[in-house]
Amino acid sequence: PCLLQGAGGTSKTGLLVAAAVGLATGRPLFGSVPEPGSTLVVSAEDRRDTIRRHLHGATHHLPPDALATVARRVVVKDLV
Repeated sequence: PCLLQGAGGTSKTGLLVAAAVGLATGRPLFGSVPEPGSTLVVSAEDRRDTIRRHLHGATHHLPPDALATVARRVVVKDLV
């Protein structure tokens, strides 16, 4: 589990999305290679469509199989 908090506009969502993509695909993440797995992203600040836009920006360069893996393994829930 991980909790990110901070002022608006400090790249919390970008960091969260980078971590979710790394965990979903098993690609390097902050200097290590994580065991691939699923990620539940729960946001109390950004709506689901905002997080999905961030995900698209972070994954548009990935090959189709990795995109499918992210779509399967990253679940987004907003509380907004």
